[in-house]
Amino acid sequence: MSEERLRRGTRPGAQRPVGVRWVAYWCGRILQGLGLALIVAVLLLFTDIAGMELLLYWSLAAVGVFYTGWVCITWAKGKGRR
Repeated sequence: MSEERLRRGTRPGAQRPVGVRWVAYWCGRILQGLGLALIVAVLLLFTDIAGMELLLYWSLAAVGVFYTGWVCITWAKGKGRR
């Protein structure tokens, strides 16, 4: 950070992830999209034809995929580090 920014108290803007973090970020975004698509498909397809156990199993799998994507994105952005 430059001396002038330190005096003004402003922080630099967020930087884009690079390298492995860039790959993890986009894999996370893809996993989040897949998780959302799975949960919609589960709710639309299995509601009438399947038992509650199958619906809960696939819903849990969809949430797991979405959460894995969220973890990848959080790591790639470097959130939580000080």
